[in-house]
This record gives sequence, structure tokens and C-alpha cells, in this order.
Amino acid sequence: MAHIMDADDIDAKAIDTLAEDLAKLTGETKAQATAKALADRLARERAARNDLTERLAALTARLRVNYDTRPVTKAEWDWASGDED
Repeated sequence: MAHIMDADDIDAKAIDTLAEDLAKLTGETKAQATAKALADRLARERAARNDLTERLAALTARLRVNYDTRPVTKAEWDWASGDED
């Protein structure tokens, strides 16, 4: 009976080939090359997210000076919604 390859087999072979190619280029073992590649990617992803957090914080600080950000009182809420008694 012939073995039918599924997507996981193909993915695993592709990953193994990438790891082998990287290991050959760097002189590392496949495990070392894979671990370093994953660590590098993780560091880049974390940095990108931290950068976004910092940019959003800076934008918020710039916008905040133009707006009244104090809590709204019940009276102000009622006035704005037309529910004044």
C-alpha cells in the first residue's frame, strides 16, 4: 500500500530542508540554527510590538493635551444626553 503524504509531512520536510540549509551556511547544527532563528524572529516580533506600544503611548500623550479627559459627571452626562430633570 502506498503512503499518502499529508500537509504535515510536506511541512516537516520543508522545515527540515530550511534547517539543513541554514546549518550548512552557519556551521551550526540544525538544532542550533533552528533555535537561533526562532530566537531572532521572536526578538524582532517583540520589538515590533513594543515599538507599536511606544508609538501609541506617544500619540495618546500628544492628543490628550487637546481634550478634556477627566471623568464625566452625572450632571454632564445627563445634559449631553438630554436627560436633564
